[in-house]
Amino acid sequence: DWQGEGFEFVGDAGDGELAYPIIQKTRPDILITDIKMPFMDGLELSRLVKHELPETKIIFLSGYDEFQYAKEAIDIGITDYLVKPVTGAQLIGTLKKQKQQAPEEARSAGRQRLFRHMVSGKHTYASVFQEAKELGLELIAEQYNIMLLQLFSEEKEDVLPEKIKAFEQELEKYMEQS
Repeated sequence: DWQGEGFEFVGDAGDGELAYPIIQKTRPDILITDIKMPFMDGLELSRLVKHELPETKIIFLSGYDEFQYAKEAIDIGITDYLVKPVTGAQLIGTLKKQKQQAPEEARSAGRQRLFRHMVSGKHTYASVFQEAKELGLELIAEQYNIMLLQLFSEEKEDVLPEKIKAFEQELEKYMEQS
């Protein structure tokens, strides 16, 4: 009983090819998908979903406890990986964990979006101030601390996103303390 557990079921499909249009239409907060499916597998579906709906949380169900699948899933940005057989209690527990993390992640995403709007020059002052107000942020101050960064790396491309994410997390912690 999804509603009894605090969730709304918005659709299902037998493979990724059928699932993708449903996902585009319903824009779910959480996607639960198997890795192995006919026509379009869960990995490819997840890549498409993360590109179009980056805030969607993705939970993989898989009969494969192989490192390569898990590594690929992590590279895509999935939030959880459950190895079959999965009990109803395990799945509900995973969903509740994702639901609890959602408000803080939404706040962080909102702050990042506000920053992008501020520096892009494509938004009016009024809209930026309104967005900040909705996030509970005060933009009027006697002084501002500004840090501009340009990141370069001689390392492999797949290492740089991890380092950028770690830096963003540290910067977010610093900003919350200030």
